[in-house]
Amino acid sequence: MSGEYREKLPTGIGELVVNLSTWFIQYYFPGIDNRHSGTFIKVPKEEIDEFISAFKNNWLKYEKVKETSQTLGGEIRLIGEKNMTIYISSYHEGVCIQSYHMPLKSKEQIENVVADYYWAKERAKIIIEILQKLS
Repeated sequence: MSGEYREKLPTGIGELVVNLSTWFIQYYFPGIDNRHSGTFIKVPKEEIDEFISAFKNNWLKYEKVKETSQTLGGEIRLIGEKNMTIYISSYHEGVCIQSYHMPLKSKEQIENVVADYYWAKERAKIIIEILQKLS
């Protein structure tokens, strides 16, 4: 048997995708006015822990740079770990998973995404077991 299982992450942003052999987290961000090509971002299971660490470290960098750059009047854009983008004084303020997608603007939002990743790791194990029993 082949196929896949999909489930929204607890925060409602992104989904867990599982099949018999692997799993990943996938995000979809619609294009301009929802008519143009959107962007898919895939976080493979092998990189989940790296992404967890990157979100945490990039948030610390965001806080440090924001605090030390308050006297500047312009926008700051940095590339953080796992190629995430960090924006200060911008429309996309915060830590973005890629480019300007999913700007996380508070420590609570970072913690929620990290919690999603831990949840996905545990949930994927359960789903794979069920799928293997069904095959």
